[in-house]
Amino acid sequence: MRTKLQSSKQELLANLRQYILELDESVEEVPKKFYIAYKISQNLAVWKLTKVKSLFFLKVNADDLDEIPANCRDVLNIGHFGTGDLEVAVNNKKEISIAKDLIAMSCNNIGGN
Repeated sequence: MRTKLQSSKQELLANLRQYILELDESVEEVPKKFYIAYKISQNLAVWKLTKVKSLFFLKVNADDLDEIPANCRDVLNIGHFGTGDLEVAVNNKKEISIAKDLIAMSCNNIGGN
């Protein structure tokens, strides 16, 4: 997955990557052909990076959220690479904050922490 990103966006995504890896000492980063998986006993997050967007797919049921954030969508019945029922777009600091909360929820859903 080689794409060119603005340095500010690279920093944000590097920060989010580090956050995921520090959630639990057993989190593994597993590069695949079309995405990067983060897993403990099973995938807690899948990161798909393209030239125009950065998407995370998480093991979070949209029905468990009081409100689905604007940068998220329920993909339960939509085909996609990887794991998870919630797609989270990450492009700025506000979306990073939302993503961190949802990634922690995904980690708890599979038995991490």
